[in-house]
Amino acid sequence: MTTNRFDVAQDDGYLATTTVTSFRIIEALKRRDGATVQQLVEELGLASGTVYKHLNTLQSIQYVDKDGSEYRLGLGFLELGIAARTQAETV
Repeated sequence: MTTNRFDVAQDDGYLATTTVTSFRIIEALKRRDGATVQQLVEELGLASGTVYKHLNTLQSIQYVDKDGSEYRLGLGFLELGIAARTQAETV
């Protein structure tokens, strides 16, 4: 069994738990190749309003795309990946 990064994150009072929640949703979208709000609610054990709010926020800043009732990762992540690779090559 693989330990995921969210299982080992420890809140020492300096974690923004909403950021952790957003990334849990992002990772679930990655694993599922897209998902509905209900699928994310069932997988992550979060309230539907919480999932919906995070997805809407991510969609508004182009990190998530919506097609019908299904959400997928957006091209904003491609831009981040390219930047990360460029920065890693200069180190």
